Amino acid sequence: MDFGTLKNKFTQEYINSHINEDSKGKELYKEFLNIIKESDTLKSFFVVYKNLENKTTSSEFEAGKYLDENLSVLDKFRGEKSIVNECKKLVDLLDRYSIELNEKPNKLNESLYKLTTTNKSVEVIDVIHESKLNVIKHLMTEKSNSKEEDDLVRENIDVKKFLNIATQKYNEKYSTLTEEDKKMIKVVVSGSDTEKETLLKSMVKETLDLVNSKLVTTNLTLKEKLLETKDLIYNISESSLDNFSYNFKKLYDIKNIFK
Repeated sequence: MDFGTLKNKFTQEYINSHINEDSKGKELYKEFLNIIKESDTLKSFFVVYKNLENKTTSSEFEAGKYLDENLSVLDKFRGEKSIVNECKKLVDLLDRYSIELNEKPNKLNESLYKLTTTNKSVEVIDVIHESKLNVIKHLMTEKSNSKEEDDLVRENIDVKKFLNIATQKYNEKYSTLTEEDKKMIKVVVSGSDTEKETLLKSMVKETLDLVNSKLVTTNLTLKEKLLETKDLIYNISESSLDNFSYNFKKLYDIKNIFK
C-alpha cells in the first residue's frame, strides 16, 4: 500500500474520532505519529508528502524544480529502508486496531508512489514522465485555506478530507433540514465573513430569546443551568470568527434543544 493513502487513512480515523467524540482514532493517530518519528524513512516521506500536497507554485518550471528537490531527499531510502518496507509498520498498526484499508489511492498519491518506488529504466520512462506531470499539475493548482483550515494543516490534517467527512456526518445528523437550515448551512460552507457575522448575531439573538422564555421556571437547578447557557451564548457572541463553525454548531444545537 502506498504511503499517501495510508497517511490519509490515519488522518480520516483521527478526524472521525473528533466528529464522533470517541478516543479510538486519537489513540491510533498518536501511535501513527510515534512510528513516523522513529523512522527516518517515514519521517522524510511524511514531510515531503505534506510539502507536495499543500504547495502552490506559479509556473510549470518552478513546480518541476520543487518536485525534483523534494524527491531528491527520498532517493537514499532504498533496500531495507525503502518506503515499501517501512509502510508495513503502518499496515500492522491498522491491523492491530482491526481497521480495514480498502481505499484506492488518489491521482497525487498514485503518482508519488510510482515516482518513489519505480526503478528507473527505459521501459518505465513514460510512467515516470506521466506521474511527474500529474504532481506538477497539482502543484500549479491554487490551494486557498481559511484560518480554520490553516489550523488543521498545522495539525497535519487533510483539510479536504476533514470537510468532506464533517459534511457527511453533519448531513446524517441533520437529515431533515428545513429551507431555513439549508440557507444557514450555505452561509457556513461558503459565505463571506460579513454573512457569517450576520448569521451568528441572528443565531445568538434567537437562542437567547428561547433560553429567556424558559427562565420563568421555579426549578432553581434548571434556572441555574439556563443562566449558564446564557453565559455560554454571550461568550460566543463576543468571540471572533476564527471559531465560527464550532460556535455555529453550538448555537444550532442549543436552539434545537429549546425549540
